[in-house]
Amino acid sequence: ASDCIFVMEPFHAEEIVRRVPGAAGKAHLLKPYGLQPGELLGPPGIPDPIGKPLEVYEVCFAEIREAVARVAKSLGVRA
Repeated sequence: ASDCIFVMEPFHAEEIVRRVPGAAGKAHLLKPYGLQPGELLGPPGIPDPIGKPLEVYEVCFAEIREAVARVAKSLGVRA
């Protein structure tokens, strides 16, 4: 029933659509959402940092925070 489903990695979106075909077109990668072509630096997914050093968690957090702020802004949500 969701309008948008934000995921971290491409395989997450693929799994959602495999399980719920009606979700096709609703599952979006969080990191590149709302960016113009060519604006994304690096890979489009945000890899799971589990088991990695603290620095990897910090990079992951920064990517998530930036992307969520961009999504919120695009949806008209004030921080």
